[in-house]
Amino acid sequence: MALLAGSLHLRAEPLGPVEVEVIVFRYRAAANGQEWTAAAALAPQGAVQLAAAPMAGLGEVADFTAYATPDLRLTGVAQALNRAGAYEVLAHTAWRQPAAAGLAVSLAPPLDAQAPALTPSLQGSLRLRPAGADLRVDVDLLVPAGEQQVAVHAQQNVQPGELRYLDHPLAGVLLQIRPWLAATSEPPAPPPAGTPNPTPTPAPRPGPAD
Repeated sequence: MALLAGSLHLRAEPLGPVEVEVIVFRYRAAANGQEWTAAAALAPQGAVQLAAAPMAGLGEVADFTAYATPDLRLTGVAQALNRAGAYEVLAHTAWRQPAAAGLAVSLAPPLDAQAPALTPSLQGSLRLRPAGADLRVDVDLLVPAGEQQVAVHAQQNVQPGELRYLDHPLAGVLLQIRPWLAATSEPPAPPPAGTPNPTPTPAPRPGPAD
């Protein structure tokens, strides 16, 4: 019983700071060849605005600061989506935050040209909340489709470290939440050249059902 109690205590330990990296893309065929219901403007109440990215390679940055482009880890994934032709990457950004903050983070671009943030035509927010041993992710976006803005909502439990795919007929979100490593820690080694990419490859999606 003592061992069981100790195990339960360890699982209840709160997760510390995490890095959040997100790629938002849309399916070209769905965006250009389907009719969608326009949504009202999306303005998250009280959402945290990301600060502009500092110069790359400066070590630790403050919470809720957009990472500079060279500091992103999923760049190869975003490039592969764009090369595939069926997808259009609308956003690729990352930041650090407390795992249990429970705050919505605005995905509007920081006021800095270096920040790899969402395009002005894409609005939305992402919120993390504790959910047992996992984290609950809520994503609310307005995705441009022709002359309209389409509301996209996705919710999913995510375990730290895994790459998750949140699907919608118009758009997709690739998300990774990583335990944050202090600047004094050695970063993980990159995979050897030629290592197969484990990224889930989304298939083109049809338009919404009638």
